[in-house]
Amino acid sequence: AVVAVYGGDGTMNAAALGLAGGNSALAPLPGGTENALCRELGLSLDPAKAALDLLGGERKPWDLGILGGRFFLVVGGVGFDADVCARSSGIWKRSLGRAAFALSAASEFMKKPRAFSVLVNGRRIEGCWQAVFSNGARYGGGIPFNPDARGDDGILDAAMLSGGGRLGRVIQGLRL
Repeated sequence: AVVAVYGGDGTMNAAALGLAGGNSALAPLPGGTENALCRELGLSLDPAKAALDLLGGERKPWDLGILGGRFFLVVGGVGFDADVCARSSGIWKRSLGRAAFALSAASEFMKKPRAFSVLVNGRRIEGCWQAVFSNGARYGGGIPFNPDARGDDGILDAAMLSGGGRLGRVIQGLRL
């Protein structure tokens, strides 16, 4: 069976969790703000065109990540990313759409970064301000950041960014 779902990434995450472990396939139709899964799969961001793309497509396995007790299909973040998403949610996102993310990011860049450490394969990385776990090569808005990440390889890729003040964060952000 194929389950077509119209919505954004949160809706796709919820649908995928419900389908996980079964034989049904998720057919994502873009209807959200960023549509990261549809972008990653190379689908049109027009729902009607995406439906046509899916009709001729093949089933493809996709990894399901978990971070902080929540499942995700493409990207999960800790630190800067999580702060931007939290600030952008709710009525602000519904009213401003993608602009809510840009405004939130600008506001977060002005704050002193909250540094944390991450333990990856026994190696501790200190001074992180952003940790991104992904099943895809692109971030919100289609920004490339993890070119080797794939959603069907059984590996959850991670990228940790660390550095000092605002200028360091901007420079590192441009290197993505």
